[in-house]
Amino acid sequence: MLLFLLGLVVLLATASLVSASLAFEGVAFFLAAFVFAWAEVVVVAEALSLPGWIGRSGYEVAEAAFFVAAVGLWWVRGKPQPRLALGPLADVRSAPVLLVLGAAVAIALGYEGFIALSTAPDNVDALTYHLPRAVEWLHRGSISYFPTATPRQNAFPPNAELGILYTLVLAGRDTFVALPQYFAELALLAAVYGTARRLGFRRSSALYGALLTATLSEVSLQATTAQNDLVVAAFIAICVFFVLGRTRQDLLLAATALSLAIGTKFTALIALPIVAILGLTTLRGSRLATFGVGLLGSLVLVGGWSYADNLAHTGHLLGVVPEDDVFQPTLTLSGTISTVCRIYFRFLDFSGIPLRHSALERGASHAGSWLFRTVGIDPQPAGSTYHGSFTFLPNTDANEDRSYFGLLGVLLVIPLSAGFAVIGVAAWFAMVLFGMAFAGIAEGAGTVAEQGIVQRRTPDAVRSRVIAASEAALLVAFAASFGFASPIIHLAGVQGTYVIAAAASIAAAAILVPAMRGLAAAEVDGHVEPFSASPRSSGNPEADRPVVPT
Repeated sequence: MLLFLLGLVVLLATASLVSASLAFEGVAFFLAAFVFAWAEVVVVAEALSLPGWIGRSGYEVAEAAFFVAAVGLWWVRGKPQPRLALGPLADVRSAPVLLVLGAAVAIALGYEGFIALSTAPDNVDALTYHLPRAVEWLHRGSISYFPTATPRQNAFPPNAELGILYTLVLAGRDTFVALPQYFAELALLAAVYGTARRLGFRRSSALYGALLTATLSEVSLQATTAQNDLVVAAFIAICVFFVLGRTRQDLLLAATALSLAIGTKFTALIALPIVAILGLTTLRGSRLATFGVGLLGSLVLVGGWSYADNLAHTGHLLGVVPEDDVFQPTLTLSGTISTVCRIYFRFLDFSGIPLRHSALERGASHAGSWLFRTVGIDPQPAGSTYHGSFTFLPNTDANEDRSYFGLLGVLLVIPLSAGFAVIGVAAWFAMVLFGMAFAGIAEGAGTVAEQGIVQRRTPDAVRSRVIAASEAALLVAFAASFGFASPIIHLAGVQGTYVIAAAASIAAAAILVPAMRGLAAAEVDGHVEPFSASPRSSGNPEADRPVVPT
């Protein structure tokens, strides 16, 4: 046990040194350290697996090597000290509800940690493939395919179980197998807070959102298990946090977190469209390329092992798991509608509340049945239901396989989802999208026109200087805008700022009208005469007129 604790300290120290060396601060420092630590665990397991050296000695040598490398990087970077301050918390201390909720969450986290360390894993998934595959890897010294009664132990992505393997190797016992999920919960809460801050929310609001996340039934129940759902959720949340960052290091961390998620569970693939939309709408040019290159590289290192192994052994990227065939639906429109409605009905969740056989439970069941029957939705479509397993009785068990998000699922998650849906289809939101599309087209056309004018109206000898001067003027104006943008927004508000920007654009267009007329007048015999490259005039218009090839 002491060896495990020492190894954990060295692992966290290594990750913290790397995070400090890359100048991450506050929440970003902790999340970056989490990603670096988990990436080290995955890379070490993959590297030791190739020669079959997974074991205590291999991990000790690898950890020591990573620690020495991290110290060297930290030394070369000038021994930077981590800046962990989260900023002034006056608005947090002034909100009593945050203090009460924070105290409750702190107690809950302490209790979860106690349960994770003091009780043996007892859920079906942990006992059938999460833990057995880690034990088998330790026994064989490799994380590649092995003979097994359930193909899930081979086919499913392994990153969460590699965290379990790390605890088994160094501790020599299963006491700490739930810690990967528990640490992932802490990282998830930090990512929720950090993302809210980067989206512009106040500290108190961001903290409130993180604390509420900790109270969701499924989150707290998963934190004490040897499964992988919180691990993949944490990596996706961390990816979103770093995508909203400003530096290249942020984007590389976002790519690494996404690769770790893909290497943790297949359900990470469901989040890819959301991450793609976020990346395409917030990243441009070289930043998007940096994220893409980082994603490809990190997939090779920490995300693609199981997919390559599946392809080599079964010919399929996702592997072959016959026991999951019974869960594959027959895709029909009616079955899909029924599945979506049943999922949303399951948000009526009373996890841990003793309501079984109560009037409330019967009333919810009758209301759900009446609603489905009235709308004409089949609650048990043959191609989309496993052995008639759906029931209108709301869940009352505190079980990670059946719970959703407790009362907050109905009171918070569903209303928020509905609110976003309303915003998405609102008429004014459609106008915003139209305006953004029009602005993009106009910007492209303006760039083409500008470059066309420069190419046609400047000779080769001075064209580079003209382009440099115009770009310099644009960049200087852009830099100067940071000085007066904030006061304008503060005084005029968001809508007023757009009005001012529109007026400025109209004024700029008005100034350009005489110049455009001059360009039209300069058309001679179907082409435009370039400006003279001579700095001085000879006084003879004919002599000064440049020769224009026809």
